[in-house]
Amino acid sequence: MLTTQIIAHDKAVYDVSFAPNESMFASCGEDGSVRIFDINNLQQSNIIYESAGVPLIRVSWDVNDRNLLALITEENSSVMLLDIRKAN
Repeated sequence: MLTTQIIAHDKAVYDVSFAPNESMFASCGEDGSVRIFDINNLQQSNIIYESAGVPLIRVSWDVNDRNLLALITEENSSVMLLDIRKAN
């Protein structure tokens, strides 16, 4: 059963990752942005990273540190680490 449909990205969403032991999740996609959502307030999201239009294909929370996200772009096979405390 569909509870809520969220429209936030300008293009296709490629990945979603839930924060460990938190009420947050992150999404990334074709528009090159990473967004953070609070499950208790799905009407808003925060853009915490933009890759200048390069699609982001994977996002994953660090299971030991809820402030770290791993990202993979479509153009590069390396992993980027993003500390959300220092984003934007």
